[in-house]
Amino acid sequence: MTRVGRAVIVMLAAFALIAISACAAIPSPLPEPSPAAEREPVPLTVFVDDPCGGCGAEGRGCGDCENILRVHGAVKLQLGDSLYDGTFDYSMLNTQRSDLFQRYLGMAEDFGIPDELRNSLPAVFIGADGHGVYLMGEDAISLLEALAERFLAGEDPAALQAELLAGY
Repeated sequence: MTRVGRAVIVMLAAFALIAISACAAIPSPLPEPSPAAEREPVPLTVFVDDPCGGCGAEGRGCGDCENILRVHGAVKLQLGDSLYDGTFDYSMLNTQRSDLFQRYLGMAEDFGIPDELRNSLPAVFIGADGHGVYLMGEDAISLLEALAERFLAGEDPAALQAELLAGY
């Protein structure tokens, strides 16, 4: 190899080291956080009346609770992956347990549910401490996806609830 050839190889190697060093010094961009990661999970509480009243009184249940499974299926159909991706803090509660029935009555009071609607279970609450929206009855669950999207987008809960109540 000639002297010029060696000089070219040395220069190329030097440029390669400089390029690698420069690239290593450039921080790689961080992935964009998901919308769910940017905020606390929104409470999503579903009350259902299931005569089993057993292990499904809080949580997922044993699988024999027909009403819980049916309502959970409808909620999952509406919300899909957002039900478990951190967007919501989801719980399904059976009002057959007296303490959970009292909890339902307390939330119904906090959210201002009219007395004539309080027996229309299942009841779905998005939000907490009376700040949020609710849906009542089997048919209302079909509105859950659109309502959740609007609530998460920051629409005024009182205006959303007024719109819903106009449909009851």
